[in-house]
Amino acid sequence: MDLCLNSLLSWHDEDKKPRIERVLYINPVHDLIYTIDIHSHEALPIAYRYADIKATLQRHDITTIQEEANHHSLLPDPPTSDQSIRDYQIWELRTKKVLARRDQRWNLIEPLVQSLDIYDYTKRGELIRKRAEETKTTKKTIYLYLRRYWQGGMVKNSLLPSYANSGGKGKQREPGSAKRGRPNSLTATTGISLGVNIDTQTGILFFKGIQKYYNIPEKPSLKQAFAKITSEYFSKATGSGEFGKVELLDPAKRPTFDQFRYWYNKYGDPLKAWSRRVRPSRYERMLHPAIHDVTAVAFGPGSCFEVDATIADVYLVSSLNPRRIVGRPVIYIVKDVFSRMVVGFSILLEGPSWLGAMFALENATANKVDFCKEYAIEIKEEDWPCQHLCDKLRADRGEFEGYNADNLTEGLKIEVENTAPYRADWKAIIERDFGLCNERFIHFLPGAVRVRERGEKDYRLDARLTLRDMRQLMIFRILEYNHTHRLTNYEFDEAMMHAQVEPYPIDLWYWGIQNRVGALRVLPQNTIRQNLLYRTEGSITSKGIRFQGLRYTCSTAHKEFWFATANRKGSWKTTIFFDPRCLDTIFIRHSNGEMEPCILLERKKAFKRRDLYEILDFSISRQQSQYKRRGRDEQTRADFDQEIERIKSRAQKRQEAIAKNRDNESDRRRIKGIRTDRQAERELDRQNNLWTFSDQSPAEITEAIPSSDAPLTVTPIQKPPRTRFTESSTDYAFLRSVREDVREANNE
Repeated sequence: MDLCLNSLLSWHDEDKKPRIERVLYINPVHDLIYTIDIHSHEALPIAYRYADIKATLQRHDITTIQEEANHHSLLPDPPTSDQSIRDYQIWELRTKKVLARRDQRWNLIEPLVQSLDIYDYTKRGELIRKRAEETKTTKKTIYLYLRRYWQGGMVKNSLLPSYANSGGKGKQREPGSAKRGRPNSLTATTGISLGVNIDTQTGILFFKGIQKYYNIPEKPSLKQAFAKITSEYFSKATGSGEFGKVELLDPAKRPTFDQFRYWYNKYGDPLKAWSRRVRPSRYERMLHPAIHDVTAVAFGPGSCFEVDATIADVYLVSSLNPRRIVGRPVIYIVKDVFSRMVVGFSILLEGPSWLGAMFALENATANKVDFCKEYAIEIKEEDWPCQHLCDKLRADRGEFEGYNADNLTEGLKIEVENTAPYRADWKAIIERDFGLCNERFIHFLPGAVRVRERGEKDYRLDARLTLRDMRQLMIFRILEYNHTHRLTNYEFDEAMMHAQVEPYPIDLWYWGIQNRVGALRVLPQNTIRQNLLYRTEGSITSKGIRFQGLRYTCSTAHKEFWFATANRKGSWKTTIFFDPRCLDTIFIRHSNGEMEPCILLERKKAFKRRDLYEILDFSISRQQSQYKRRGRDEQTRADFDQEIERIKSRAQKRQEAIAKNRDNESDRRRIKGIRTDRQAERELDRQNNLWTFSDQSPAEITEAIPSSDAPLTVTPIQKPPRTRFTESSTDYAFLRSVREDVREANNE
């Protein structure tokens, strides 16, 4: 493996103590390489001869090792929607404090790390002394931040404060009852108090009011916005209806404009306000000037990558059933601007989205030998030597706007450059590559899109290739392009012309590594994936970790009794990281930055090996089914209620009719005769519901039996009733009336 920036070297020399050093600077031309011990608190850059390090690597006295993910280089998670106001304020102040501290440290050392003289011990001391005088700080502080920057991978986030290891988590001072600040002249002379202490609740109301009444295209003044904020949030309603009006709170119970202006100047975002108050075209023009040369920023390999997506002009078939046509795939390609090398790609069936860009960027940093082996293609490392991060990523907005792009900037130290709308010429290198793909092999594949003449066969029926076949073809096409595509319009500089570099991507790449190093970087694979994963909100409930209707669990949840706590105190929100291709496993991040996997519960095994889109489709289909069944369910319930009322009414009428004919029967007799009446009713029910397995009565069965010499008498077996009735008894008359009522009910 070639030596790259950020590589970790583990020394095995017996004469030296075991240590791990990070590569800070490489210059093969001057036979020079600088490293630093990543564990020493007093470490400074060490100079070696480049040839000596290469020779030591070949002797295996030192080896390159894989770095573990640096969890402390990630920004704190944003607040969830159900957190309390206090939690929101804590997060807001903590985030501002963390970012301000990081930017302050970065501004302190930025001029130093941009100069190569900082590595030279003969010049380092004088540079740091001058910088300390300019910034009015100490040399010890500058040494501390430089050491942390170099040891942490030379990314801006390595300067983040390690608050996870500090005490007092979640503690914050709240204002008391006494009014803070110096009393104004009115209060000093008259004793009338003005204003209130700006606490957490007031700050959140200010933030909402700014978004609603100030960051709008109408461009009101700050004082006009404050008037509307006061009228909405610091008032009470009097009256009702059209005669109601708003009455402002007492001046001692609402903030003043001076307090609001002080809060806005301290916590507001003028740049964001400007972006909302002016036309988008003007904002883009002022902040993002035109790029005059697409290769101007590419000093060497890895200086700038371009990424874009297109829908391939070919139809594919399913790998499960080749008779099924699955449509056209989406191709993402990542190219190096300096050498024109294709450094990564992805082919998916999802539409252009962050998912495709995520896999393309991850593929650009993957070992290509192992990647090609997954598709039964054997290559050597020098055939496709691209497994690095870039300094700048040029795209055309879309997928590279929002939170995921911020992760690339802060977590991976990649500057995302989005071109303006309708300006594809600003990234013509990647746009032209799609045209080459169509011209060289896509238009000649079975199922390729073409202009169909009238009466011709539908070209979609010619589809033969699967998604795996398409990826294999793309690998071969990239290898062929990198090695054989001659760049006829490539602009050579004087050094290239002197070296007589051939204008092929692979040759330009290797020449740039030898002569234009400084941009290629490597980071742990886990760190890259953490910053590329999707992020959303989930819930900790008594039945598991809930996400998209599924339930998950993890070891920490059982150790810390999350589910029992949720059952007792209620559920709470948490941040979920996931890969939308398969939701069998999701991830949560703890306060120390560690990522922990959460597995799908067994009772949700029907959703195993399902992707996010299948689960969302299932959820939507269930909602639609519920809407369709709603009318039928309501009608069924209405019919059920109507039948209940009909039966109740019929029973009431029958009871009233019986009561008229039995005036001599007392209520006491009805209650005391329940047991006897129950026995009679039970005997009647037995006779009416007796199983005979025939339509004939017992008497008809007896008559149908032929006679013989010995007369045979058939007597139906009947259980004698426990109570005998006589025709003169009252109970017998009651039983006969009950039987008549039952017959009438059956006839009805």
